[in-house]
Amino acid sequence: MQEAGFQFPRGPTHYDVAHEHPAITALRTNYIDTGRQYRRTGRRIHYTDETWDNKNMTVYRGWNDGTLN
Repeated sequence: MQEAGFQFPRGPTHYDVAHEHPAITALRTNYIDTGRQYRRTGRRIHYTDETWDNKNMTVYRGWNDGTLN
């Protein structure tokens, strides 16, 4: 198989999968701190789930007066 150009490398360990980039950790910390600040000041927080938002949720055709492309 190696002569055909295939490799058999070692895959990621559970340590590699569990390791998180420091920038992601900083973003999460900032998000949590901002949420706490908003709650202390009495601001309302609305959560929106856009998990299933995709191109299939738009109309394929629509009415127009001919002035739009």
